[in-house]
Amino acid sequence: MQFPRHTLIFMRAAARPGLAEAVAAGVLPQFRRAPLQAWAAAAFTDNDIPGIACRPERTVPNGHVELGVAFPFRHDGSRVRARITVPLGAIADIRSPYEVLAAPRPRDLPFAPVLDALLEAAADHDTRLGVFGSMALQLATRLGYVEAVSDLDLVVRASGDSKA
Repeated sequence: MQFPRHTLIFMRAAARPGLAEAVAAGVLPQFRRAPLQAWAAAAFTDNDIPGIACRPERTVPNGHVELGVAFPFRHDGSRVRARITVPLGAIADIRSPYEVLAAPRPRDLPFAPVLDALLEAAADHDTRLGVFGSMALQLATRLGYVEAVSDLDLVVRASGDSKA
């Protein structure tokens, strides 16, 4: 099964510890060193960090989905990431970039005034607005993904577009 890109896929709490080994093994090659793999597995197990729907890089078994995982920490200036394959039965929640932005958000969130202005402009033009990347992850997890150097990744869908 494949979900639209940038969709956040949350795992059931009971499934997270069982996926920790896959997370450690799935850490991208440039981060495969101690202690990064252990940190990634622990962060995934202890926090509700979602997977991110992406284009599969390999054959995915029936009843599974391939996901990217980005962690709220960096190594040598790059965000630590992993790629995992999970069974559909491990999924607890699915949120589109539009749903992530529509959820209540903290007022002290970086970019909050910009998001408010963009949402107002989108409404004026009958357009849907969503977020992905570090902003989506921070909104969905309340973990520190957004930094002073972060950009704001947006998905904009015109009202006449029939795709969700």
